Amino acid sequence: MRDVECIFPNADPNQPLVAPPARGGRAEVGQSAFSLNKLNEPSAFWDAFREALEALGVRAASSASAYDEAHALARSFLPAHERMARSAASRRLLGDAFVSGYTAVKALEYERYLHEISAWERRFLLPQG
Repeated sequence: MRDVECIFPNADPNQPLVAPPARGGRAEVGQSAFSLNKLNEPSAFWDAFREALEALGVRAASSASAYDEAHALARSFLPAHERMARSAASRRLLGDAFVSGYTAVKALEYERYLHEISAWERRFLLPQG
């Protein structure tokens, strides 16, 4: 991934800052030359991001409405956790040690979460006891 330069390096503090050209090669002018809009240009990062999504099997919806599509992602913790733990693509992209460690920590967090008394339980169940 390449770094985004917002200005050309300037060794002389007496000279004004010069905006770098955009990816298309045209010179940037005005206030937009120094804005974060430069970060919205397509870059190698987004190319790599799309490749990673494709490797995970995530695809763009083919219909005009996402409500017409089946759920590609798990809708609750346990199926999502199991899916990540078994995912060869996740292990290839993030590393085996990271996925094993991350899923172990999340399993412990979930187990502790199950033993917590929620605000709803305190409001509705404790007064009845």
